[in-house]
Amino acid sequence: MSSETLSLKEILVNVSEISDCFRKLGLKLGLENIYFRVLLDSSGIYASTFVEREIEFEREDRIEIEAARKLKEDLIEYFSGEEVYFDYPISEKLDFAPFQQKVLEETRKIPYGEVVTYKELAERIGTKGYRAVGQALKRNPLAVIIPCHRVVGKNSLGGYSGEKVYLKKALLKLEGAI
Repeated sequence: MSSETLSLKEILVNVSEISDCFRKLGLKLGLENIYFRVLLDSSGIYASTFVEREIEFEREDRIEIEAARKLKEDLIEYFSGEEVYFDYPISEKLDFAPFQQKVLEETRKIPYGEVVTYKELAERIGTKGYRAVGQALKRNPLAVIIPCHRVVGKNSLGGYSGEKVYLKKALLKLEGAI
């Protein structure tokens, strides 16, 4: 299948099978497994998120291009605790406001295993609006790929994916940041 004929495709990785940290989190939450799902189109990554159950897709919906295979390998390495930089193209379908684009681009630069505060990230992009930075990160559709989990509050972890701060904590533990 060539990338020119792609519509929306998906990669699903059972992180509970790869990461002891996520296996323990799943048990704590009463979940058999925790999955990480990435959606792609012909121009790049469209969405990424954690899901609590396997989602069934038709066989022809499974993506078979080299970039997707490489991304899946990188995700498996990442959730195994290895340092991975997700330098993949972002889908043209994602239309970010200029401020959010600036925030997300700077967030992609935060190294594996390190954290910065919302205020530090705001300063890096030339603003004092650290709350606005938090709001821009709250709307990040690309969990892990754009590592917003590496941005924390001055005295707390801050938010993550709605009410799922436990996922942020697990990712930071996986990276050895906390």
